[in-house]
Amino acid sequence: MLTTAAIATFGLYLMRTGALLMSAPIFSTGSNFSGYRIALAFSLALLMYGATGVPLTVEVTPMLFFAMAMREVAIGLAMAFVLTLMQLIARMAGDLIGQEMGLAMASQTDPVTGIQTPLVSRIYEIIFLLGFLAINGHHVLLRALGDSFGRAPVGELRLESGMLELVEAFFVRAIEAGVTFGAPVMVIMLMLSVLIGVLARVVPQINVLEMSFTLRVALSMCAMYIFAPIIAPALMRMYDLQAIWLEALIQSIEPTGVQGG
Repeated sequence: MLTTAAIATFGLYLMRTGALLMSAPIFSTGSNFSGYRIALAFSLALLMYGATGVPLTVEVTPMLFFAMAMREVAIGLAMAFVLTLMQLIARMAGDLIGQEMGLAMASQTDPVTGIQTPLVSRIYEIIFLLGFLAINGHHVLLRALGDSFGRAPVGELRLESGMLELVEAFFVRAIEAGVTFGAPVMVIMLMLSVLIGVLARVVPQINVLEMSFTLRVALSMCAMYIFAPIIAPALMRMYDLQAIWLEALIQSIEPTGVQGG
């Protein structure tokens, strides 16, 4: 039966689902939140509501509904933030390598968003996103969305303060993972920098600037090719870490404080 309480509950489901799809990579590709994404958000919200939705039992006033909606948006954005951090790990590794290669100024402009991304970072991002789709990582995110409705039902006003601390911890771990992800190539570039410094001292007649740029680009590309086989295990660890972080985030927003299995 279509009642005001049922419509309000579905609206809260739509708020959490829409915030997730609007912010998470893969789903949020594009310049505006329209068209197929509106249909996808509405369909997912309807599916989630049909599976776990229970109409609100309290009288919903405009101010109360607004407060509940803000909670749902915060939860959806927090879940999208986890996946965004995973993408930032790959981007950070590419930024570090591109900086050492001397290609930090060479950027590619996304015609949809207008954002400029360094070429090396773009390569690593594409590899990450292709691997993410290959292992059905988007299914993991949607399952986490479904679990969040079961373990943190809509219609609550309480938002656990531990979620903010958890997001902060995720950010620190992401920086560490990004540096680790690009470490093999970075070590090679560090050794090259030391070698060029020694040559500049021993043979001052050498044009260090011209020679170093050529060597950096050539050696970096060779190192990226040589260390390409270790990208797959590194990406799998990142995808596993994403699932762990999503589970930890859902546990942190459970209103009962019970850690779900």
